[in-house]
Amino acid sequence: MRKILFAILIFGILLFYIFYTASWAKVDSRTYFIHSRYLVHSQKCKIKNFDPFDPQVKSYFFIEEQQPPCGPSELLTFVRTDNNIPTVHINAKLAVKYPQLICYYRKVERLKSLTKPDDHVTFHGKFYPFDQKLVLDVDFVSIVCKNANKTIYENTHAPIIVKQTVIDKQNSMKNRDKAFSVLIVGIDSVSRLNLIRILRKSYLFLWKHNWLALKGYNKIDDNTYPNVMALLAGLDAQNSAEKCPATKLEGLDHCPLIWYNYRNAGYATAYAEDETTISTFNLHKKGFTSPPTDYYFRPYLQTTENLKTRLFHGLKLCTGPENTGERVLNLAKNFAKTLKNRPSFGFFWMNSFSHNSLNSASVMDDKLWEFLQDISKSGALQNTFVVFLSDHGTRWGDFRETVLGWYEERLPFIYFWVPRKFRTRFPQEYKNLKLNADRLTTPYDVYMTLQHILVLSGQDYTMKPSHGCVKCRSLFEQVDKERSCEDASIDPHWCTCYNYSPLNETNLVEGASDYVLRYINGVITAQNGAGKCVIYTLGKIIAARISDDRKFIIVVLEMEPKAIFEVTVRYSPGIKPFFSVNGGISRIDSYRSHSTCVHEDFLKKLCFCRE
Repeated sequence: MRKILFAILIFGILLFYIFYTASWAKVDSRTYFIHSRYLVHSQKCKIKNFDPFDPQVKSYFFIEEQQPPCGPSELLTFVRTDNNIPTVHINAKLAVKYPQLICYYRKVERLKSLTKPDDHVTFHGKFYPFDQKLVLDVDFVSIVCKNANKTIYENTHAPIIVKQTVIDKQNSMKNRDKAFSVLIVGIDSVSRLNLIRILRKSYLFLWKHNWLALKGYNKIDDNTYPNVMALLAGLDAQNSAEKCPATKLEGLDHCPLIWYNYRNAGYATAYAEDETTISTFNLHKKGFTSPPTDYYFRPYLQTTENLKTRLFHGLKLCTGPENTGERVLNLAKNFAKTLKNRPSFGFFWMNSFSHNSLNSASVMDDKLWEFLQDISKSGALQNTFVVFLSDHGTRWGDFRETVLGWYEERLPFIYFWVPRKFRTRFPQEYKNLKLNADRLTTPYDVYMTLQHILVLSGQDYTMKPSHGCVKCRSLFEQVDKERSCEDASIDPHWCTCYNYSPLNETNLVEGASDYVLRYINGVITAQNGAGKCVIYTLGKIIAARISDDRKFIIVVLEMEPKAIFEVTVRYSPGIKPFFSVNGGISRIDSYRSHSTCVHEDFLKKLCFCRE
């Protein structure tokens, strides 16, 4: 009898496991999504609520094969900080394998260049040997270990301590005990739905632990830079060019980025971003002349990229013995833990595992899940807001030609962790934030919210309107339910509030397509690109859709030579229909390799170089 009961028990466990794994791909959609037809539903905005595993995505979606680790599970050198003193240690357990082991170090510093201060690092002196451990007095250190004069290990470390400059300014900080900290952690190019598909463990952690998602969070422009500028400075593209001329030396140093407001209030500030050649403030830009934050990790990450790398979808998955994205996560975690009893503002951004492919971020699910668990258990979030987000979804590739790909590009994920102290002290503001989860929101709203946190932290700060969206308010205030994209300063090309249907009127489709062809060639000529870029001819019309109010037409066109454009055309009917393009244009094929002859961002997107 016992054997029968045992067999039944085992059979039941197997059935549960099979059912659980088979339904795992659907668990999130069934528990969180399918209960409503729309994410946002009002007279002015209706954003459809797609199943993450909609049939449209079936042929494009897969979980990437897990990559081999970048190095051994234990590093040969590691940093430990005691009493705010960082020390590099040699791992004794591993060191015994190398009887002639000698490790060397040299200091890493930011290059003090007048013309390219953000482009290079310099090494202070030659390599010096050290035995067992090394007390550090620098921000970054490069390590090389040799056995019998053969290099067996190279790495770079970035210890985080409470700097004396931070201690000094916080000794006189106003209402320091009431101040809330902010930790922003971003992943490039991950939509709200793709987070659920490919980062399943991380998504379930967020869901189970009541992190708050903004389901109607709509990007405001094409790529990373304008969306980050809207979030950190409240600026649109035009205002960014005027107030923060990033292609000029010192252009970003006087930019009204929110971390300067936090730093001036006494907060410890930090910024780190991997894939430094394509990072937000450096791709086709001058970067910062002076370090923009108290803890500026660009020199550290530049140095790690000089180590042996392993590429994954064309980006550096590994830098030396460590995973590149995990380096950024560790910086974010260590910064939050080290400063957990002090007001801090950190901005940490990752490109290395997500930028180039729809599914590549799936290899980081375990590491992201571990990061979320670690910071939650560390006590660092008791007084800290966390904004976990992306800038946009996948912007190019075959999936982008689908209707779902169009939605996903415009609807990145964003989650908030709200500290319990805030919920207790400001219950109405927290209630408003939850209410806004089902309304149309943008990066401009997050900018206003980051300002509001300073005010609610008792700092001597006056909120400023967002230049990019004068009607935008903090998410701690109720967002208007009847909010339109125009109210939120979202250009029609990026707006997901309009419902589109296939357009089957041949004359109208051809008229709009011919207009777009002439418009793109005209812009290339107007921007002095005709000498370097080809003049396109129309290859084929891939798709055409029209909004329910018949004010906008989306056309997807393949040009000759091959370039695929997606354009939103404003349409006015008549005997001779009137078309106009007064907003963004999307290039949904990869164009980096054949637009190198020009340097202006918008022209690069349009150009196919003659040579």
